[in-house]
Amino acid sequence: MRRRAPFKVLGRIAKLNETVHRAMLKHFPQSQIQADADQLFEVSGHASGERIGLLNPILETKGYLSRETMQKFFTWVITFFSGIRSIVLIVFGMVFLVCAGMALYDAATLWQARDWPSVVARVDQCSMNMRYSKQDSWWDVSATFSYGDDFARHHQET
Repeated sequence: MRRRAPFKVLGRIAKLNETVHRAMLKHFPQSQIQADADQLFEVSGHASGERIGLLNPILETKGYLSRETMQKFFTWVITFFSGIRSIVLIVFGMVFLVCAGMALYDAATLWQARDWPSVVARVDQCSMNMRYSKQDSWWDVSATFSYGDDFARHHQET
C-alpha cells in the first residue's frame, strides 16, 4: 500500500496540471451574482478584440504584456529592420557607383588609346621568375621589345 501512494500523488498532480492548463488556454469567463430566490434577473456580456494565439490568456492573466506594449514593440522591430534594409541598400548603391566610376575611367582611357599610333613590335627576350619571401610570393616578369623601322628602337619592361 505504501508503494502506491507516490503514484497517486503524481496522478493527482498530473490531473491538476492538466486542469490548470486547459483553463488557461480556454480562458473561461467568470462572474459572481447575488440575487433573491424569487426575483428574475438578466445576465448579459460582451467581448471585444481579437486573441493573439494561445498565449494571449496567459499574458492577460499574468499582466506581462498589454496589447499596446506588444504593438509598440512590433512597430519598433519593423522600424529597426526597415532601417537595416535602408543601410544595406545604401551600401550596395555606393558600391555600384564606385564600380560605375571605375568603368567610366577605364572607358575614357580606352577612348584616348584609340588615337595612339600602331607600330609593329617583336619580343626579343622574356623571362619569368617566381620570387619568395617569408610571407609572400610573386612573379617577376621582364621583357625586351624591338620596334620601329627595322626594329631599331628597343624598350625594356619589368
